[in-house]
Amino acid sequence: MIKQYLRSWYTIKNRIILIVSALLGCVFFIVGIVVYQQVKGARYDIVDVRLEALSQNLRNEIDEQFREHTFPSMKEFNRIITHYLPASLIRIYDSTGAVVYEDSLLSGYAYSLPANIRQHQNRSKNTYIHALKYRLFWSKMEVLENHQWVVLIATSIEYIEEDMGQLRFILWSILSIAVLFSAIIVNIVVRRSFAPLTRIINTTNLISESSLHERIGLRQSFDEVSLLSSSVNRMIERLEVSFKNQKQFIANASHELRTPLAIIQSELEYANRSSRFVEAKRSVRIALKELDYMRKLSSDLLLLAKLENSYSKELQRTIRLDELLTDVVQRMTRLAHKKKISLRLTLHNPIEIRSDEDQLRGAFINIIDNAIKYTPIKGIVRLDLCQQDQQTVITIQDAGIGIHLEDIPHIFKPFYRSSALRSKAPGSGLGLSIVKKIIELHQGTIEVQSDGKSGSTFIICFPIQQ
Repeated sequence: MIKQYLRSWYTIKNRIILIVSALLGCVFFIVGIVVYQQVKGARYDIVDVRLEALSQNLRNEIDEQFREHTFPSMKEFNRIITHYLPASLIRIYDSTGAVVYEDSLLSGYAYSLPANIRQHQNRSKNTYIHALKYRLFWSKMEVLENHQWVVLIATSIEYIEEDMGQLRFILWSILSIAVLFSAIIVNIVVRRSFAPLTRIINTTNLISESSLHERIGLRQSFDEVSLLSSSVNRMIERLEVSFKNQKQFIANASHELRTPLAIIQSELEYANRSSRFVEAKRSVRIALKELDYMRKLSSDLLLLAKLENSYSKELQRTIRLDELLTDVVQRMTRLAHKKKISLRLTLHNPIEIRSDEDQLRGAFINIIDNAIKYTPIKGIVRLDLCQQDQQTVITIQDAGIGIHLEDIPHIFKPFYRSSALRSKAPGSGLGLSIVKKIIELHQGTIEVQSDGKSGSTFIICFPIQQ
């Protein structure tokens, strides 16, 4: 069940929807990451610019304090910090790396000097101080041309993290909605684009040997789907012409054979009556027997050709199906008694059906004749008529030799006869083909069940007439 579901889902249409939606999702995801990183980098660049400006002002202030011998003056440091970057902390290292001044909030946090600071390169990084995120900025400076100092500035970036968190939420919300909306749009566009192909598939599935008159509706466009529809319609037209010519040939040949066969039969019957030689009479009787087979074959071919050229249509005449089956059983009783076979008909209730009475009677006679033919002496052929599951069901069960499982899919094909039956019973292999066509013209179905060893059951179903 799961494999069938996956197979039905794994179509070109669904694959296109999935792939395009996934690609759009990846593009939106990449765009979101790029936007996020650009905004984050820009915010950090602004902070670094302010830190660098603050470090330059601190350098000037330290230089001035050294000249005035007031280093370190915390009041001036706080004034400069408040002006440029409020809530920032500073630490000052001497040339040996020893701390000569720091804010009380930085005490207890040891930060080693970056190596590139010694090459006069500024350096920054992020860290946590008292569970809050800060950005650290190291800057090397010279005071009075012979004193080297390193200033560490730590400024809080919690507000940036909060802003970036909101940006992440906004971006992911927008991207999720965009992906969902894109998937819906892609689904609509692809399904609308594939709708004509779906109609083509549904129409071609309905087209069979008996419904070659069906055509695919063409759209007023010149796209590939319209061209495909036109090509399929032309192919169906060629097939319809070919089938009609074939069926017409069979019908014409069968019809033309009837007259010469009748003449031959008359001449053979006259020869049989006039001949005085026993051997000649015997040969004539054999010829008459084969001629009778040929006449029946010709009639069956003509009937099958007529049925093949017919299409299912609304049948106006309503008949009692139970009465029709009773009449058929009575007709076939004499033939069954010759083989001491019993015909048993079970009728559950009166059932009416719209049908061609003669055609339907011929179909039932054909099936019952087969059942009698293959049922052994003193056997029983059972018929049952009932209604179940919104259908009228007729079952015909014999006690014959059965049908091999490999033969069941082919028994309704014209001229098909299993190798096991060719020597046991005469026939042309057209009977069941005619039966199947008649049942289908009545919007019914027929199937056969057999274990291949003993007995066969034919099941005929018609829709219940409303």
